[in-house]
Amino acid sequence: MKESPFAEAVLNSLVQTCPNGLIGKLKYRSLSKARAMLAHNEKRLVRYRLDGTELLLPLSHELPLFRRSHPQYSCNIGRITSSVLQKYPSATIIDIGANVGDTAAIIRANSKAPILCIEGDAYFFRLLQINVARSGMRDIEACFAFVGAEQCEIRGGLRHASGTASYSSSAAQSTNQIPLSDILEKFPNFRQSKLLKIDTDGFDCQIVAAELKWISEARPVTFIEYDPYLTRAQGYSSSNIFSEMASVGYELAVFWENTGEYMLTAKLADHTLIEDIHLRYSRSLGRSYVDIAFIHEEDRELAWKIREAEKAISIDQVSA
Repeated sequence: MKESPFAEAVLNSLVQTCPNGLIGKLKYRSLSKARAMLAHNEKRLVRYRLDGTELLLPLSHELPLFRRSHPQYSCNIGRITSSVLQKYPSATIIDIGANVGDTAAIIRANSKAPILCIEGDAYFFRLLQINVARSGMRDIEACFAFVGAEQCEIRGGLRHASGTASYSSSAAQSTNQIPLSDILEKFPNFRQSKLLKIDTDGFDCQIVAAELKWISEARPVTFIEYDPYLTRAQGYSSSNIFSEMASVGYELAVFWENTGEYMLTAKLADHTLIEDIHLRYSRSLGRSYVDIAFIHEEDRELAWKIREAEKAISIDQVSA
């Protein structure tokens, strides 16, 4: 794997091109085709500066285009980190589905808290290691593991495309999955983490459900990607997560659109509102989803601090 100045020039031109008007649309279409052709070679990497940290990305990674179209994309995890660290200055953080280190870079722009980055795709894990080393990000532990509900071998494997890795049961391979609790036996410094971020394309809710005992003890702010369509495809009913979190003392949930814009803050006891949100995203058939931060009752003031931080974001920042 190596940097490709030509591929980077194509990406930069694409990011800077406004697809409006005939000329703009034609230019954007031509650059998109060139990018797609070049991206077939996964060894071509491009530099991308994310919140002050320079990362190496595969050319196919959608992060630069997402950030151009939606300036608030993934920024919420940075603001959540700031709120958590204000209350727990010595907190540690767990990042499941760490990808190439993009979440770590966003967090690093907001804190120096130690981060355990867990990634199950070999290609993205190698890039994660490279990015941590070349950027100089400190206090980051990288763990190569496919996190699941139990220790076992499952049929299928991860397929990566457009900057994300998705599990496919039809893949001609098998994968060893391991529970988070087992991983924490090897990384005991993260057993009391106060922020748990999960982004695993459909396995988020199962991972949380399997770790309720640990979650009830550590009580981290638990930030997940909530996609009922993908979760159902993995054989789990995502709506159970709300009652399960409530059963271990979690009281509030903060919601964002998948593009990063703040939606609302709700009490888990408000079953009608929770059900309506679930129905809304169940019927999107995977075209959209929400990010959710679950907050324990002993940290309820964090939910309101996070809400205030989201309210303070101006219209200009959202639509920049």
